[in-house]
Amino acid sequence: MISEQTGGTPGGVGTYTITPAQTVPAQILSSGAETIVQPTDVVIQLDVRSASDGSASDMAQTIATLIRDERATRYFADAGMDGAPLYA
Repeated sequence: MISEQTGGTPGGVGTYTITPAQTVPAQILSSGAETIVQPTDVVIQLDVRSASDGSASDMAQTIATLIRDERATRYFADAGMDGAPLYA
């Protein structure tokens, strides 16, 4: 485990103190990272309120229809949101 950096660019090339102590000959060392993803189903619930029950249900139906529209899915993709309706 890296306990502190004692020299060099913060978080970059430099001298580090590690625990437990180890002896490593001078050489080029490297590290890396890997992003692992898993597809997930997400359920989103929106509460639509109105003075009129009929108006609220109409608004809810409009939202449900538009969220599945091609323009909406393109908008979310362009915004960096990797997702799509399950049942379009």
